[in-house]
Amino acid sequence: MGFFIFIQTVLNLPVVPASRVDLIVVLTGGEERIHAGLQMLARGHGKKLLITGVHNHVSLENILAQQNETFPSLKKSIILGKKAVDTQSNAIEAADWVKKTKAHSLLLITANYHMPRSLLIFNHYLPHTNISTHPVNPRSVHQNNWVTWPGTMGLLFLEYNKYLVSLIWIGLLRL
Repeated sequence: MGFFIFIQTVLNLPVVPASRVDLIVVLTGGEERIHAGLQMLARGHGKKLLITGVHNHVSLENILAQQNETFPSLKKSIILGKKAVDTQSNAIEAADWVKKTKAHSLLLITANYHMPRSLLIFNHYLPHTNISTHPVNPRSVHQNNWVTWPGTMGLLFLEYNKYLVSLIWIGLLRL
């Protein structure tokens, strides 16, 4: 039953335009996420954009070259985080940048199926930061027919289980 509630939650997360935040944080893992972050920065929703989980060999120019539109004026406002390798280290890296920039609010951008776990972990590492969310609905995830697509069903089931493990882990840390 919990799995189906999780599915309904992630497939119906609203994409609400963010108010202005101090820091936009994009978790790598999908091209659409980075593009959404760049658009939010270009529209003035944030002062800085942290793209966390970037491979060491990837440059800002590489990232910008993959976009369908150009964002040349934003280069000075983009930070590439190259320390993170998973959601927990994404949150730790973002927490470091929140401290460095004295940010009080951030906009978290990741895939809709990844948002519940990401938000849980980010709230753990950034308890005094106001976190807004911007879920991205990846084109490669067959959301309307997830039951008939084994890859999508497997992805959602895996993410649900990771969410449960994170929930237990954070609960144990609070004991």
